[in-house]
Amino acid sequence: MSDPIKVVLVTLSGQGDTDRFVLPEPVYKWMLEVEPGNYTVPEELLELLTPMKTPHLEDWEDNALEEQYATSGSCENDVALFLSCLVQSFDSTREAMAVIQANQWELVDEYDGCIY
Repeated sequence: MSDPIKVVLVTLSGQGDTDRFVLPEPVYKWMLEVEPGNYTVPEELLELLTPMKTPHLEDWEDNALEEQYATSGSCENDVALFLSCLVQSFDSTREAMAVIQANQWELVDEYDGCIY
């Protein structure tokens, strides 16, 4: 039996909305390391995002590989906002936790950010 996928629950709130989604731990660590300026999601991380990808996004990989821009004042939050467009979101923490448990993923961290 293989080790469970380690995941991070991300919650972004603001402007009257809350968005919750799950990222594989390596993608989360990459998100925290992105430098301000132009960036793209490394192709090797796309495979890790596949189990979490949003079911309604056409041309998912093309969208994921588009160059993005992160500001210096909110770099990791900018990246989190972009990633939220690529993965399935949940209406509640309970719903996210149910998916984590159903997939036998291991929750290792949480991240709280802003929607602006």
